[in-house]
Amino acid sequence: MTRGTLYGIVTMKVSNDCTNLAVKSFLQHTKLKDNDKFVMIDNDGDWYHNWNNGQINPDDIIINESLQNTSKNINTLILMAQKNEQDLVFISNDVVFTPNWQNRIVVDDNTISIPSCNQT
Repeated sequence: MTRGTLYGIVTMKVSNDCTNLAVKSFLQHTKLKDNDKFVMIDNDGDWYHNWNNGQINPDDIIINESLQNTSKNINTLILMAQKNEQDLVFISNDVVFTPNWQNRIVVDDNTISIPSCNQT
């Protein structure tokens, strides 16, 4: 079985407009394999309660009990990916995904990629 990928995104109330567009375009333009997973960390619970509308399975949303900084949230995703033996793609919540965006990602063992825009 090929190694899966954990796609992780973080949001909070002040950025939910952007997050909503990112999630919609991600779900529309991303081909998830059987061993891939999409997870959202909702830093304050606002997106889950006011925006989700069934887009994301509630089991795939982590609601922080208190606000966490970016590093803490990314560390949570890293640990989750390691536990499940998955690669991690951390998604900025202000990106709109386009068709075939995944074709631009080249991953080999032990690669850490720099942030990239889907227009490069």
